[in-house]
Amino acid sequence: YWLKDAGYVIYAYIRGAEDTPRDLSLFDLVVRSKDKKRPVPNERISPVFRDLWIYKNLPLCASIRILGPRRLEQVRADNFLPEHINVRSLNCFRQYLQEEENLPAFNRFSYIYLLLPHFPYIFYDDCSYTEDEVYQALKVTSPLEQSKCATKAIIEFIETLKSLDRFGNALIIISSDHGARFAVEDGKLKSLVDLGQDSLEWNLARARTLLLIKPVDASDANELIISDYESSLIDIAPTIAKSVLSGISMDFDGIALVDPVPSPSARQKYYYFFDKKGPGGWTDEMTRYIIDGNQIRRDGIAKIKNP
Repeated sequence: YWLKDAGYVIYAYIRGAEDTPRDLSLFDLVVRSKDKKRPVPNERISPVFRDLWIYKNLPLCASIRILGPRRLEQVRADNFLPEHINVRSLNCFRQYLQEEENLPAFNRFSYIYLLLPHFPYIFYDDCSYTEDEVYQALKVTSPLEQSKCATKAIIEFIETLKSLDRFGNALIIISSDHGARFAVEDGKLKSLVDLGQDSLEWNLARARTLLLIKPVDASDANELIISDYESSLIDIAPTIAKSVLSGISMDFDGIALVDPVPSPSARQKYYYFFDKKGPGGWTDEMTRYIIDGNQIRRDGIAKIKNP
């Protein structure tokens, strides 16, 4: 709303109707990707039904051998997404890249929601994918390959802006809404799901959000630095305000992550995690944790007021 008051147009590129905010009055343009559904013959068993049946009816040792640890983790947590959903998300992102040259070059805020590298992991590092002919589902790759695909998409985005001479003057913020349950051990990804959500490692992994900020007027990668400051998603709003809303006084909980770059400092973090309730998975209760240094403690239940 502050950006609109300052004369900005607000565009949103999102993967589908389920991502649409309830209040569309904020956006001047909303583009949703269209789902390309594949017909599944009636005689074929869907992968989701098959996996649920295996988990429900077979011994755990057999389930993990057939499903594999990653799929078993999703079944246990009732955490399913259609395998085509990332394809739809990437298609929407590339649609935006094609339309960028026709969008306003100045005073525009574009919100782009790309469901990568989120599971289900179906992309190879070049963003290609293959279909399992038996189940007519997309074959599973790995979190690492899908992350490389996400990096490739970011490179395509930057190259598009540079080709249109829009990179130098752009403020770019790239972040994730949450981290994944992985840690790096001996150069490989290690799943942390068995540690449980009260463990420090599990919560730090979930709370860790990649955050890259390309300030206005930084036109070369050599002008970017790696900061040891413990940033947070609440720092995004003050960063935008300081970068493009000069002269407007606003109070934020976060800190602007532009010059001068904050010095590294310990920061008490609050991390909110919701446990799914029912088939829809929605709840207005979130468990709050406090992460302070190398200590973590549960801090009760927070109520979230939904609009």
